[in-house]
Amino acid sequence: NLVMKKSPMMNWLLLIRNCALEVKKCARH
Repeated sequence: NLVMKKSPMMNWLLLIRNCALEVKKCARH
């Protein structure tokens, strides 16, 4: 998690990816 703290940009990308996956799941259903 040290990497996360050092690079908030990566954290942002991960959050966006998670949101995209959730949207895809909702779209399927």
